[in-house]
Amino acid sequence: MVRSDFFFAVRKATHTESYLHAESHHHPAQKFGVLNTLAIRALRIFDSEHLNEEKKHLVSTFKSIGYKEQEIKRAIEKAERKLLSHEPKAQDQPQGGKVSTLYPWSYRKNR
Repeated sequence: MVRSDFFFAVRKATHTESYLHAESHHHPAQKFGVLNTLAIRALRIFDSEHLNEEKKHLVSTFKSIGYKEQEIKRAIEKAERKLLSHEPKAQDQPQGGKVSTLYPWSYRKNR
C-alpha cells in the first residue's frame, strides 16, 4: 500500500498532550485504549519517514505521565498487528475501478 499522500503532523501551540495518567483510577482497558487509538492514528496518517518519529513522540509523552515503556510498545505492536490483518488484499479490490457503497437506509421502503 503506497501512502505517498500522507504527511507528518503539525501540532497546535495550544495542544497540551493531556491524556489519562497511568496512576489515574480509570479502568486499565480505557488507559490502554487511549494508547492504542493514538498508535493506530499514527500508523494510518504518517508516512514511513515520519512514523518512527511519531512513535518516539508517543513513547516519550506517555512515559512522562507514568506509563511503562513496555505498555506503550505493546499498544503500538497491537495497533500494527491490527492494521496489517485488515490491509486489503489484491483479490479484495473491486474490478473495473468502481467502488460500491451500501447504506443501511437505502433499502427502506417509503411509507
